[in-house]
Amino acid sequence: GVGWSRHPAFRDRGLSDEQLLLALGRADAGDLRRLTLCSSRLSDEGVALALRPHWAALADLCLGNCGRPCGVTGTVLAPLFRCQSPALRRLVLLDVPRVPLASIA
Repeated sequence: GVGWSRHPAFRDRGLSDEQLLLALGRADAGDLRRLTLCSSRLSDEGVALALRPHWAALADLCLGNCGRPCGVTGTVLAPLFRCQSPALRRLVLLDVPRVPLASIA
């Protein structure tokens, strides 16, 4: 079988922090419900900034580093755990190190 990292849905999109901020900046706060991000060029700071107005409304989130040991870490999830009543139903993390499992469970 084909490993998940070779599946077309999870190929490295090469999206930068600036491109993500620009794209998500077009959506009003609360409009973003589902997001799949797979890019080796993203950072915790860039993703956290781009998602700042959207954390509480996200119901489905998939984050991945595309099989590379760089980019986003579990630290990026901190704002999600500070939400009063997050909408999150599904969280998928692929090749994301340092995930705060105690905060998720």
